[in-house]
Amino acid sequence: MNTIYFNLLKYVHSPFLGEEVNVGILLCFPKQGRLEFRYPVRFKRLRHLYQSFSERQLLSYLTSFGKRVARANTELAGTLTPEHYTSFITRELVPTDATVLRFGNLTKAVAHPDDDPQQVADEYYELYFAETQPAPRAGQHKRDSFLISNFRRNLEAHDAGVFQLLRRNVEVQAAATAIRFDYAWQNGTENFIKPVSFDLADADEINRKAVYTHGWLHLLAPVATAENYRFDLLLAQPTDRKLFTAFDQAVNILDTTPAPKQIITEGRRLEEYAHDTAHYLRQHYQADPVGVYAAGEQSQSSFQILYSAGQYFYRLRAHNGEIIQSSEGYTTMSSCENGIRSVQANCQPHRFKSFFNAGQYGFNHVAANGEIIGHSGKYTTAKSRDNGIQVVLQEAPYARIENLS
Repeated sequence: MNTIYFNLLKYVHSPFLGEEVNVGILLCFPKQGRLEFRYPVRFKRLRHLYQSFSERQLLSYLTSFGKRVARANTELAGTLTPEHYTSFITRELVPTDATVLRFGNLTKAVAHPDDDPQQVADEYYELYFAETQPAPRAGQHKRDSFLISNFRRNLEAHDAGVFQLLRRNVEVQAAATAIRFDYAWQNGTENFIKPVSFDLADADEINRKAVYTHGWLHLLAPVATAENYRFDLLLAQPTDRKLFTAFDQAVNILDTTPAPKQIITEGRRLEEYAHDTAHYLRQHYQADPVGVYAAGEQSQSSFQILYSAGQYFYRLRAHNGEIIQSSEGYTTMSSCENGIRSVQANCQPHRFKSFFNAGQYGFNHVAANGEIIGHSGKYTTAKSRDNGIQVVLQEAPYARIENLS
């Protein structure tokens, strides 16, 4: 996991009122030596709040900031420490004693080493500024992406950084089909999140989408039961009140499938689901407020390198002495050590692939290129397997290396 930093840029119309409105976000990627700046192009809320507000002047400032950030990316490459970053803000963008525009507190977060900084910046922008986008006009409808944006925004509102603990773009396969889910997370069951917007043009379209969704749920039901899966469906109801009856019928269709599932409608129910998910993930993974696992330097776990039958391999021994993950054989000591470093760099929930075979549960630890870099032993329950994954997530990044060869 790479540490990144970000600051929200705030507009303060009057210091005496104590009101602040987010108008931009600046992100720092020290490993890549890069800055990214994002801001909206419309400020309808500020225009309504303050009659003397000048949108043109604010956009002029923000455009200027964007150009300075672009220039800094060529000047600071390779030397972008947190100190350089904070100095750049006060020297090139906004001084500490500024009144109208101020940067908020420095916030630390994490990103996967393979993530593109521009994509990460876009995700954080969407998280904090989704509400600045125009609401659907007459004739427009809420798409599936609307539900995902709402879920992410509610998730981060309850706990900043917890979004990083979700697995992304997870595929569930059955004999006759494969369905891709936006996110997945574990809490005893493995929960797969899928948005299903029924804000469609007419009752026939709503019925067709309900039948289609029922169909793939039905096909996945056997594997879901065997693997202890649950499908969490995020639903948007029609904007047209005349279609509410068709929406109720669609929900009834989904209810008839035997697949383990939750039906979560937009609004209060979605907010509660996001809150429960954030609370469980943070507690489950014992992470701190910026998403860094709390095991830290106190962990007594270790990667033990052994030699047998002409090959080197590692095993990860947890703090309680249990062997929690091991590797296949390597031809050299250095390649085994590289394998350990790959394990430590790929300690994110979506890098673990759970399986159920011959009545036993297990997991494979997979690198970004799809290579299996570690595997578990066999477990008798899905819960004990999930606990094993949690131990690797918490302890592997900080485990010491012991050469027992």
